[in-house]
Amino acid sequence: MTVLRTEGPIAVLRRLAFRFSHVHPFNVYWHPLHTAPETPASPDGVTLREASVADVKELRKGRLDLPEYFYRDEAEDLERCWVGLWDGQLVFIAWVSLRGSSKMVRLGPGQAELAFVHNLESMRGRGVTKHAVHLIARTLLAEGYTGLMAVPHAENAAVNRAFVASGFVKIGTIRRYGIFTRPRTPVDPSTWIAGASAGGAAPLRVTT
Repeated sequence: MTVLRTEGPIAVLRRLAFRFSHVHPFNVYWHPLHTAPETPASPDGVTLREASVADVKELRKGRLDLPEYFYRDEAEDLERCWVGLWDGQLVFIAWVSLRGSSKMVRLGPGQAELAFVHNLESMRGRGVTKHAVHLIARTLLAEGYTGLMAVPHAENAAVNRAFVASGFVKIGTIRRYGIFTRPRTPVDPSTWIAGASAGGAAPLRVTT
């Protein structure tokens, strides 16, 4: 319903067709939250900060150009949100779930899931996603979290590159066709994480 309201019926039909067109792989990423260096300044004039749901609702007022990723709080169990502002206007969003909003992975103690990261097309190529991940990781680390999960679509090359550049480690893959997934979800990624740790997963890096 959110997609229908924000993007129209054609977008709904396209998404349904895309979902059933082939088997979709999702990369499972884990970010080991180690001691983090200083977070760089926001890129190219974009202000990144955490925002309450009430703040996000205020920033959305009067906007007709925002895709449904900016409205995921209306359909998902998402407790926290980070936004990017360009000249005071909402241009980027990243949601964080403490329970596992994708329902693909089971979060362990001290873990959170980064989901529904979206940068408006006009703002891409500025390193916004990478810097936002650094900010989120530093915030969660300071609060005692030990790991950050993410399950982006493997065909979204830009997001996958940004996650890897931000210190995420790929630990597995989940495949979905329609409503069917393999392995069956929610997956317990603890053994995958253990394997990544044994392999010497890289600590949080900041590249300016």
